[in-house]
Order: sequence, then C-alpha cells, then structure tokens
Amino acid sequence: MKVGIVGLPNVGKSTVFNALTGGHALSSNYPFCTIEPNVGIVEVPDKRLEDLATFVKAKDKKYVTVEFVDIAGLIKGASQGEGLGNKFLSHIRNVDIILQVVRCFEDTQVSHSFTEIDPVRDVDVINMELLISDMEILNNAIAKAKKANTKDKEVLERIGEKLNQGKLIRNIPLTAEEKDILKGFQFLTLKPSVYLANIKEEDEKSKAFAKQLEAKAEQDGCVSICLPAKLNEEVAHLSDGEKEEYRKEFNIEDGLKKLINLCYNSFGFITFYTIANDKAAAWAIIKGSTAVQAAGKIHSDMEKGFIKTEVIPFSELTGFTANEEAKSKGKMRIEGRDYIVNDGEVLYFKFH
Repeated sequence: MKVGIVGLPNVGKSTVFNALTGGHALSSNYPFCTIEPNVGIVEVPDKRLEDLATFVKAKDKKYVTVEFVDIAGLIKGASQGEGLGNKFLSHIRNVDIILQVVRCFEDTQVSHSFTEIDPVRDVDVINMELLISDMEILNNAIAKAKKANTKDKEVLERIGEKLNQGKLIRNIPLTAEEKDILKGFQFLTLKPSVYLANIKEEDEKSKAFAKQLEAKAEQDGCVSICLPAKLNEEVAHLSDGEKEEYRKEFNIEDGLKKLINLCYNSFGFITFYTIANDKAAAWAIIKGSTAVQAAGKIHSDMEKGFIKTEVIPFSELTGFTANEEAKSKGKMRIEGRDYIVNDGEVLYFKFH
C-alpha cells in the first residue's frame, strides 16, 4: 500500500508524515520545503501474524507495510507548470491512495496560501489541478484511440464529457470492462482518496472546520479523518512505553492505526498469511482477489506457474497443537486459481 501525502503548501503535510512514520521530514514555514518526496515505510501491527509465528515456531515475521510519500505542496496552476507543477503530478501518479492534508486550524505564525481558512476551497483547488491533469492525459488517449479506431474511444469520450462537467472519475459509474480500460492511464481523480483534517486539539473552531471537510469528503466520494498532527508528531518520537502512557493520559488516538484501519475498511483491503522457509508473512490484497492474484502479490513467478493453493483459516489452524495436525484432520482444503481469498486465511501455494 503506497500512500501519497498531498495538499497546499504549509498545511502540515510533513508534520503528518512525521506523525505517521516517526520520521524526521523537514517541516518549515515556507512553501516547497519538501521538494524531493520524503519516503517512510511503516509496518502494520498484526496480532494474528504474531500468534501465527508463535504457533508455527517461525524464526522471522514479515508484516504488511505501508509506504508513505510526503510530496511537495501543490498550488493553483500546477497542471500548467506553476510551482513544482508536473514534478508534483508525476510523484502522485505513482501512489495507490491519495491522503490530502487540509488545514483546519488558524495560526498567525504559520503562513497560508490564502488569507482565510476554508477547507472546502482548499480541497477544490487540489482536485481541480488533478482533474485538469487527467483531462490532458484523456485528450491524448482519445486522439490515439481515434487514430487506431479502437473500441476504447467511446468509453474515453464519455469520461471526457464528465470531466468537462467537473466530475471526478471515481464518482462516475463504471462497468468492470470500463475500469479495465482506464486502469493503465493512472488517472489521478480515479485514485481512492482520504481527506485528513489537520486540527488543533481542543479547539472548537478547528473542529468546526473539520466537520465542513467531512461533509465535503462525502460529496466527493472520499472518506475523511481528523488528526491533531503536531501533537501526534510529538508522541511519535517517544519510546513505545511513553507513547502508550501519553495517549492514555491525554486520550489521544494512535494516528497511524486510525489511518490504516480507515484504509482497510474503506478501500476493501484484507490480509492473508503464508508460512515458508521459517518465516510467517502477512500480505494485503483487495477484497475479492483470486488465489492466483494473491500468489502474484508474493512473486510474479508464483502467479505465472500457479497450480493450486492449500487453504486453512487462521482461526482453525491455531486451534491445533501443530500445523501437521491441522492437515491430518482434513482442515486444509485445496482450491484453484479462481478461488476468492478471505481475510485471515493461511495459504500454501503450489507452483512450477
């Protein structure tokens, strides 16, 4: 899972990055202090994986990871090259989920692109730049489809009409075939998005701005989350014991866990497990993925040479005293390439 952190300059993107990763990205009060993206990779806590590793006596564990990419601030006109322009857009094109940080606090000490705080306006500025960028790509694609006289032309033209009306692609009803046609273009407004309200803790005006953003997210087909980024950044650099104590004392939610859970629940991620070479591993896939697609998540060779998979739910596996006992009791079943993987299943892939 690769999450791109975007937003206008000075809304707290690098602070959010530090809060989520425990990193030390430069966070300063001037535009474009982030030029090249900061990247942080975080392991997703997983009690099932820890129990599984203990059960099979695995010497090593591999957690699902989330890669956070802190991308430079976007300004109006970026799609025409203003600010860092196309450089920004190329970075965001390579992520799976867009985390749009929106300033929902007032602070005279921190400059802002506009004189007043308005989360809805800020989101519209970002989305318009993404939409204009998508229009450019779409127009080129339509021209090529016309020249080649392919059936994609009609689908692309319909999408173009909706973009011209200001609609984001993720809000346009699409068939499975149409989604397949659009997959290769990396359209920015098709990507799943989270609006993150960067708030001041215990500030009622800040919370009111966050409510506006929540309503805007629903309207735009997104999900929203609140995070007092500065406070979470301070907590992120404490030891594990101190973090727990601090959060309990001040009733602060773990920002990383909150975001991970939101992404899993909202965008349909599930986790499956494998055991091989003394390693227990967790893997994230989209709900509805087949066994052969799950194999490809581990390695392309496994997908190409897929023969079958042996499947057992995590809950049933750990109900026995040993892995072999579960097999002998017939709890492990054999499934083919089109089997739909369920959350929490342990898979043993056979391939050539």
